[in-house]
Amino acid sequence: MIDWKSEKNEVLFNPRMPESAHAELYSATQLIDTLKGQLCFATSGTSGKLKWVLLSKSGLLASAHAVNTHLNSDRNDIWLNSLPDFHVGGVGIVARAYLSGAEVIPCHFQDSKWSPAAFHKQLDLSHATLTSLVPTQVFDLISLRLEAPSSLRAVVVGGGALSEQVYLTAVKLGWKLLPSYGLTECASQVATAEYDSWNLNEYPLLRPLGHVQVALDGNGFLKVKSESLLTAYLETDNSSQAFVLRDPKTAGWLTTEDKAVFEGEFIKSITRGENFIKICGESVDLLRLEKILEDVKLALGFSHDATLTAIEDERVGYLLHLAVTTPVDESVMNLVAAYQQRVFPFERLHQIHHVNQIPRSPLNKPLKAALNELITKT
Repeated sequence: MIDWKSEKNEVLFNPRMPESAHAELYSATQLIDTLKGQLCFATSGTSGKLKWVLLSKSGLLASAHAVNTHLNSDRNDIWLNSLPDFHVGGVGIVARAYLSGAEVIPCHFQDSKWSPAAFHKQLDLSHATLTSLVPTQVFDLISLRLEAPSSLRAVVVGGGALSEQVYLTAVKLGWKLLPSYGLTECASQVATAEYDSWNLNEYPLLRPLGHVQVALDGNGFLKVKSESLLTAYLETDNSSQAFVLRDPKTAGWLTTEDKAVFEGEFIKSITRGENFIKICGESVDLLRLEKILEDVKLALGFSHDATLTAIEDERVGYLLHLAVTTPVDESVMNLVAAYQQRVFPFERLHQIHHVNQIPRSPLNKPLKAALNELITKT
């Protein structure tokens, strides 16, 4: 339980994190202790390098207040929380409830493994009014054709891009989705679709929330200014390998690695920098290709886990690979054929890999560095 009024610093550990990471972070506690009222989170990016984000409790509460205002949330709400309590998304829900007086019900799964059927059952039994999901979880729910319980009034979707087709299919099943863009460095949400936007029958634009200012730098990268921004990174110095505190902000602004397109005061689209590669000199947005793959999976009723990944190639820059958790059979080949028809020639899949499990973060994001290491060994 987080003491929001205390100046005590707290480190939120993933219980599956190796003991070596615990030891490394323990060696940096003197650096953390120079600050007050900080929560320390591991970043949820796809790279393998360990880095921590220090967020002030006051900044997290400022973000929580903005989200509560956007959702019109008060003490009458019930949050069903399926997100880890060591991740900024899960802690954000706790902070919102602390301010609003809403109830938070943790979602429990057998062996702590996500189950769309179990989640749906708990959602129904708890009479929850609000919850937060990642795109993979939304896909799983609609793959089973599960309809939203009548008590649920909004679902914030973050942690990655949500396919337009998945969004529209979910809305037809009664899921009141609010796509959002956020980052750990800003205590979760930065911009979220307007409440009731699911009635538009089209993928919504995102409105920057009240706790942030947003702008573009000269190269089109999104900049954010907010009292909810990180205090500093805690990371290893490249030369000494010792932990150091680094504040990445300039005059209060954090320049992200994400490119944005605005439409008036709304954000129309976000292209994640980590998903931007070159193949044969052509620019390729992996986020767009992952949306296409999700659409094809949905259309074909493909129920197995599958994801794209890019592996460096000396000749063309990168090659695209598909990892699937089922042997390569007719269903996989149909999936590949449908995908290949939807993309440019240079975006087609080079190789298919059968893996027992796709490495994923606690938020279900594919861990591409770990996946690439796995498939290059097979």
